[in-house]
Amino acid sequence: MWIKLNYGLFVYLIAILINYCWAFNIDLRTAVVHRGTPDTYYGFAVAQHKDGDNYWLLVGAPLAPGSQEGISRGGAVFKCLPQSSGLCQVIPFDTTGNRNITTKNGLRAQTEEKEGQWFGATVQSSGKTGVIVACAPRYSFFSYNNKRRDPVGFCYVSTGGFAGITPLAPCRVAEKWGYHRLGSCQAGFSASVEPEGRQVFLGAVGSYYWQGKVFSYDLHQLTQPPYETKEGKESNDDTYLGYSLVWGKFGSSDRSNDIAVGQPRGANLTGQVCIFSKEMKNIVNITGDTMGAYFGYSLASADLNRDGLDDLIIGAPFYTKPDSKDKSYEHGRVYIAYQRKPGHFEIGDKIDGHNHRGRFGNAVTSLGDVNMDGFPDIAIGAPYGGEGERGAVYIYNGNKHGINKNYSQVINGLDLNDPGIKTFGFSLSGGLDMDENAYPDLLVGAYASDRAVHLRSRPVVNVNTTMKINPPKISLKDRSCSLNDGSRVTCMDIEFCLSYDGVRLPDVMDLSTFIRLDYQPNRPPRAFFLNNPNESEQEISQSYQRRRERCNKFKIYIANNIRDKLTPIKIEAEHNIPNHPSHPNSSKGSPRPVLSLVSSNKLIRNIIILKNCSVDEICIPDLKITAESNPHDSYPIGTGKAIELNVTIVNKREDAFESTFELEIPIDVEYSHTEGIKGCFPPKPKLTGKNVLKCDIGNPLLAKDKLNFSVHLKPKLFVTASPTFLFLMSVNSTNPEKNETLGDNQVQLSIPVRVDINMTSTGASSPEQIIHNVSETIVHDQTTAEDFGYLVNHIYTLQNIGPSSVKLARVTILWPTKTLDGKHLLYLLSDPEIDITRGTDAQPVTVDCNKLGPDVIDPLKLPKHRNLETRKYSNYLGDDPRTISHLNHENTSLISRVKRYSTSEDISKNYGSLAEALSCGATQCTKIVCHVHNLGRQSITYTIRSRLSKKTISEIGLPEFQVSSKLVAEIVQLPYGIENTQIEMDAKVTRVSTDVRVIGLERGLPIPLWIILLAILVGLLLLFILAMCLWKLGFFKRKRPPTREEDYEPLQPNGNGYKFRTGDTSLRPPTNQVLT
Repeated sequence: MWIKLNYGLFVYLIAILINYCWAFNIDLRTAVVHRGTPDTYYGFAVAQHKDGDNYWLLVGAPLAPGSQEGISRGGAVFKCLPQSSGLCQVIPFDTTGNRNITTKNGLRAQTEEKEGQWFGATVQSSGKTGVIVACAPRYSFFSYNNKRRDPVGFCYVSTGGFAGITPLAPCRVAEKWGYHRLGSCQAGFSASVEPEGRQVFLGAVGSYYWQGKVFSYDLHQLTQPPYETKEGKESNDDTYLGYSLVWGKFGSSDRSNDIAVGQPRGANLTGQVCIFSKEMKNIVNITGDTMGAYFGYSLASADLNRDGLDDLIIGAPFYTKPDSKDKSYEHGRVYIAYQRKPGHFEIGDKIDGHNHRGRFGNAVTSLGDVNMDGFPDIAIGAPYGGEGERGAVYIYNGNKHGINKNYSQVINGLDLNDPGIKTFGFSLSGGLDMDENAYPDLLVGAYASDRAVHLRSRPVVNVNTTMKINPPKISLKDRSCSLNDGSRVTCMDIEFCLSYDGVRLPDVMDLSTFIRLDYQPNRPPRAFFLNNPNESEQEISQSYQRRRERCNKFKIYIANNIRDKLTPIKIEAEHNIPNHPSHPNSSKGSPRPVLSLVSSNKLIRNIIILKNCSVDEICIPDLKITAESNPHDSYPIGTGKAIELNVTIVNKREDAFESTFELEIPIDVEYSHTEGIKGCFPPKPKLTGKNVLKCDIGNPLLAKDKLNFSVHLKPKLFVTASPTFLFLMSVNSTNPEKNETLGDNQVQLSIPVRVDINMTSTGASSPEQIIHNVSETIVHDQTTAEDFGYLVNHIYTLQNIGPSSVKLARVTILWPTKTLDGKHLLYLLSDPEIDITRGTDAQPVTVDCNKLGPDVIDPLKLPKHRNLETRKYSNYLGDDPRTISHLNHENTSLISRVKRYSTSEDISKNYGSLAEALSCGATQCTKIVCHVHNLGRQSITYTIRSRLSKKTISEIGLPEFQVSSKLVAEIVQLPYGIENTQIEMDAKVTRVSTDVRVIGLERGLPIPLWIILLAILVGLLLLFILAMCLWKLGFFKRKRPPTREEDYEPLQPNGNGYKFRTGDTSLRPPTNQVLT
């Protein structure tokens, strides 16, 4: 019957999901979980077994109370029915307790210890021939004097009907006591029995200083001593030969069964597998590649590629990935050693584990052909991996090349809806069809949770399908069918046929087929069902007879005016088995059939659309694009002018389908419109993040056609991207060109960005002039700011006339804060006040100035006058109002209104260099540095408020002078990545001066006394120095006439008649001198 799908795809996917929860064909729905006594390690070893017509699950529990008398935890082996949980019995291999003997002195002495012997730690079965081997590797034997207790191990062999039990104790030999011989051999650590049930192999890892040993028994000749391996060299100590065993045909000349033996610490700890004949003659060794991986920990054999030679599956559960970056370890690895010719092995495949510490490869087993494709399959256990680290089992299918390294199914312990399960996959046994549905089953042990799980296999359905389409090729011009609305459409007939086959399948089955027409992700379908217009999905659910084909016919149509005329119309038919039971046995809990993974469950056919092409219906176009721009030389940013791209496209060969034109537009350019073409999709950069214009130019663009059109664009006033507008244009079609003609499918145009900048600055002083009367008394305590000085504001305006913007400009204001001798001049009251005019540019302008500290801004903390007013005045450059503080009281000097302003000057014309322009001159100045970002066609006003010190004016003592500040504006960085050297520009300097006129200087000021005294002292000092110099030069020495001695003699004897009297002694010359 036909079913219309309102939500068909959803329902179908749910069905697929449900099936794949159980896929591939190991069935979880019918899983049987056997639970043992807690803490008995139930499930430590498992084996599938057939005894006569009965199938049994063998489960070892090495810590369980067994059948031995007086032994509480000697271990046991259980036999369980596969179909129901809980139906288990202990196999009575041994019913006796510890043996005792009578000594020479008549006392009873114990000769063995079965408590804690771990019976059931090893369980093996020959399968259909009924032989069982069960071992207790920790069994201890007492020496004759009861002073030695050697863990020699012990095994039992049952040859049918759980009877005919025979003990095997190859190491219980009194004269070979001690770990240097067989005293610690632990026979039964591993075991293997060939399917014929004749040859039994036992591993004894503790022999000869734990070199290990293997024994080979012929059950038909138990009176004969077993074959055994010999003691090796001292270098083989602690290598554990016999850790694992598996039989197979590995190269013996007589084609008999051989034995592969794991030695996980051999070959310098890389591990190896040694292959022996049943007579224990070494055939070949296979060596591992990673130290410490325990290569050979577990073994299984199967002819995976069906070449007639048994291959080896080798587990290395401690393998750690050497390149692991997350410090994880013990992922595990399984090696597949293919036997290329008898006795020659090659490791062909390596399968790595998936979880940290999952120990993938802890157990391996051959499943037989579980999917009925003719090749054996394997199961690999990872008891500490899987979801929740509860354990997992992975199923891998064989093929003609060996093994498929991608698992077909993973079974997690948590999938069994048993929250207590742990170490699921620690032991495995497979290959035996326990429910007789012709498909082998799987037995899984989980010892840490004391569970054993029997998993059955689902029958595999192989589906064969065919689909016929008439006509296989269609012409969209042939519209032979009509829809309900009367419109004519192109249609075709579809015939779909299906049959099924497989092993042990019912004669009648329900199968569903989901048909999708022209499904393409993210694209609407082009084809629909004629009997269900506008529907492209339908499901056919029918009953089919085994091996009998059943067909269905229907019509589909192609929608008119489709875009994609090149891609074939795809029709998909995917099959599924409905969830409801379709045969009587399903109600009894039998595994439901499942579709095969080998045969394809999806059929795909294509409908070709006829085109105006060559005979092969393959159109090969040759598209060419050329373009030119207007303007083509350069574009001045900020002008708002449009850019026009003139495009020409030519198709020089066959039709081009879904041909498109694409234009990648710079992010700073906006799309306007196109002329000469329709079907364009404007770019949406805010939604898509890409500024791309797309246009349909023909579907198809016929051969030899030529298109001419233009694209109009408008750059933004403020551009941020690059110094060049780069336009990349391309033309394409869904039918590809030849590589040699692709070179002209793209064209690139670049228009350099030109920057035109005209940056000016002006300034003014408010007030323009200060009149200071020196006759006024100077207030020394300066109780108000007005007492300190006159309010002086310098106003600067920086303007970019454009048209281009400035990315970064540096403005430096040099403010004369003090005189050279440190006296306050223009005393700053606050940081500059900045006002930015609002421009038309989209990019906002920002100004960052260095903050002046409290040692510069009002360091004296002058108190404000209580009558301080605020008034508005007109801008000296226009009518924009500005607010300044104005002082008005009776002692205020004349303050004139701003009447004039200063314009900028070029440094190169008026200054020697930028450093000279940035010098402070004859003052100590404060440098206010501001960085202006993204200055468009805007202006920035700086207002600097200060007080001109009255005291300093008086002390200068000049009748007239000027106090000047200076603004230096430099362009630091241009926009669009343009270098500053690419345009001519110079720094601008604007000087603002406040005229100071001083009156009252004629009265002068009283000269301080200290100055007068200092002047006198300096004058006297100079006079003294002058006199000393003259004296040294002989200025004070008089010239006299020459003298004779007779000139001193008196004319009269009495001295010229002069009579000396008392008191005239000073007038008497010396006897040897003459008065001059």
